[in-house]
Amino acid sequence: MNNYHRVSGFTLVEIIVVLVIAAAAAAVVAPNLGGSMARNQLTAAVRDIASGLRYTRGHAMNSGRPAEFWLDVNGHRYNAGERSKPRSLPDSVKLSLVTAATQTAADGWGFIRFFPDGSSTGGKIILESAGLSRQVEVNWLTGYVRVLGDGNVGEATSTSSGQAYQPRR
Repeated sequence: MNNYHRVSGFTLVEIIVVLVIAAAAAAVVAPNLGGSMARNQLTAAVRDIASGLRYTRGHAMNSGRPAEFWLDVNGHRYNAGERSKPRSLPDSVKLSLVTAATQTAADGWGFIRFFPDGSSTGGKIILESAGLSRQVEVNWLTGYVRVLGDGNVGEATSTSSGQAYQPRR
């Protein structure tokens, strides 16, 4: 009579094989996650800036006083209207501001002013990351904020009526 009783489970070899396969899969997937994270940060930054611009326009119209959207291209932050503190943007997103020369300062700050009738000084904010370029445009006559998407870096150019402000590197 054989009293030998077999215990179910995995052998050490089987566990090692599974770990090697999992490590190989992680090595293939992990580099691809970085690009999608950068794209997601770009999309979030574009939406954040567009929202801030729309907030500033609405504030000017509701208060009956001009309001300014300030952007710090060097510090990756902005201040919308009379919000108490600047909001941060991801460092991985490169910022450029295209607006009138009188609307920029030497330290990297610039602004777009909105008036109580909804109009503005106009301008364009260019955001670049992960090989993509997106623009948030503000129409000077109507103050309408529009997002232009998914261009390749280098396609965004300034117009003859504006000045592109690039941060110093």
